[in-house]
Amino acid sequence: MEANQHVWQTMVQLISVEQDLGKGRKGQTVQDHRPRLTQHNNQFLCTNPFKVESVNQNIIPDILLFVNGLPLGVIECKSPYITNPMESGINQRLRYANLRRPEDNEGCEKLFYYNQTMISTHRDKAPGGNHQFSPGHYLEWKDPYPL
Repeated sequence: MEANQHVWQTMVQLISVEQDLGKGRKGQTVQDHRPRLTQHNNQFLCTNPFKVESVNQNIIPDILLFVNGLPLGVIECKSPYITNPMESGINQRLRYANLRRPEDNEGCEKLFYYNQTMISTHRDKAPGGNHQFSPGHYLEWKDPYPL
């Protein structure tokens, strides 16, 4: 959780770095003034599926969303015919993030250092949230039709 928070702060907030501009080392504030998620400034990649090596077993998220090489989104696609497809997708996400039973090392925590969204989709439902959310905190995708 701490790594994810640090990455998020680095991406959206100002960063202070020390630099010597000829008058001694001083803290300089750095900010990218370009719009963050525009097609022209970034590379977007969607993979289906994507194998990630882990300590004890590989994990294979159904869809990974990359922005500039960082895995910012994980989507689990479940059959609508299984019992509780949303909970099944979220449970799989817990396993992938090694949050279900950490002592078993069944996932890969590093994949979720950069993660900003997790979606568990089935048929026409796609509730989403942060990878640290419990099932009750996932929000349903709202269709903006007709807008």
